[in-house]
Amino acid sequence: MTTQQYHLPNSITNVHELEQVLGGLLIPNSQVVQAAEQILRNFTADARCLPAFFTTLQASHNPGVKQMAAIMMRSYVKLWNSLDEQSKNTIKVGLLDCLLKERTYVYELYVTNYTDFSFEALLSQLLEQSPSMKSQSGTIWPSF
Repeated sequence: MTTQQYHLPNSITNVHELEQVLGGLLIPNSQVVQAAEQILRNFTADARCLPAFFTTLQASHNPGVKQMAAIMMRSYVKLWNSLDEQSKNTIKVGLLDCLLKERTYVYELYVTNYTDFSFEALLSQLLEQSPSMKSQSGTIWPSF
């Protein structure tokens, strides 16, 4: 696949274009990946990239794009203090909501090696078990 076969915008001006660029990072073609990386370098010069990555994390239907948005958020968290309070609060509240709603699990990677067990894997397992917990007690986390 060439860069012409996978359309990348010249710059990112909305969430749809951001999703296209993040999707370009997943294409097995070095030209497409390099072009996407260059667009992202320009985009991440501003702290407003964090809310955009977060919106993509919430709204995308592509699990790979969601994962890339989360990775990019983690990579550019150094811009956090440059955000306004409203954006910070929206992201803080929304991240917990995303974790609770996300139905894609990667915990299988940790089953054979308990030394690498992470909080994310533990949370994923807890979330996977929550439907059965709800059916037994009627509520999930009654004190929450």
